[in-house]
Amino acid sequence: MRKKVISALLISAMIAGLCMGCGTSSSGDGAKDSSDGKKKVVVWAWDVEYNIPVMEEAAKRYEEKHSDVDIEIMEYAYDDITQKLNTNLSSGITDGLPNIILSEDANVQKYIQSYPGEFKDMSDIVDFSNFAEYKVEVLTMDDGVYGVPFDIGTEGLFYRKDYLEQAGYTKEDLTDITWDELIENRKESQRSDRKRPDDNGSEQYDDYA
Repeated sequence: MRKKVISALLISAMIAGLCMGCGTSSSGDGAKDSSDGKKKVVVWAWDVEYNIPVMEEAAKRYEEKHSDVDIEIMEYAYDDITQKLNTNLSSGITDGLPNIILSEDANVQKYIQSYPGEFKDMSDIVDFSNFAEYKVEVLTMDDGVYGVPFDIGTEGLFYRKDYLEQAGYTKEDLTDITWDELIENRKESQRSDRKRPDDNGSEQYDDYA
């Protein structure tokens, strides 16, 4: 049976569900047996500052409870992971591929649409109601969910409170609004009657976004 790759990994206890879905390059759906008789699970990851340490901690916790499993975390540059997957899968070669990969959201749909049947459907293994809906959507195609959300990148908007107040706005005006509303607020703050003096005494437009 062809190996099916899992496109994301959740730390700690969730690895148990993921290992159930790991394929081999020969037969069966379990992880490949290592020389010591343990089930070997190979994970491709990148980023020594976050992903690798988290994967190593997850592997440690899982192996402590499952002595018959050996999880190997292999570090690659993200571009190398992408290239190796595309090269192998486009050639129909699954030998040498890992059981689990980490992938950025932007590439998941490219993988599962370009290589249907090559990634493991996790919908019968994981309760996805525990995850943010938009993260699950990234992993979904048709009725299958081909991975597990791993992390969420956070972005923030910073602004000068004094500029905002001089433009006639409060922090509440920036709460629970859309990007379009933010843009309109910014345009409003730049009206000629909302000019304020700069540090040199000349006038300039308010700009908080």
